[in-house]
Amino acid sequence: MKQQHMAVMGLMAAGALALGAPQANAANIDVYNGIGTDTTWTSANEYRLMEPVFVTNGATLTIQAGTV
Repeated sequence: MKQQHMAVMGLMAAGALALGAPQANAANIDVYNGIGTDTTWTSANEYRLMEPVFVTNGATLTIQAGTV
């Protein structure tokens, strides 16, 4: 029983470290004005809205899960 408890605790600790690990080589991208063409924001980058940003008519902004 104690071995199972230790195994579960080890898995939980490994999961916490993996989820809390910072992304390597994430680019900081400053976003200004409107988005006029189809654009995808990926979780590999960090996006900062420097002013109100809008997506123009006919353009699509896709934001991947986990994107900051």
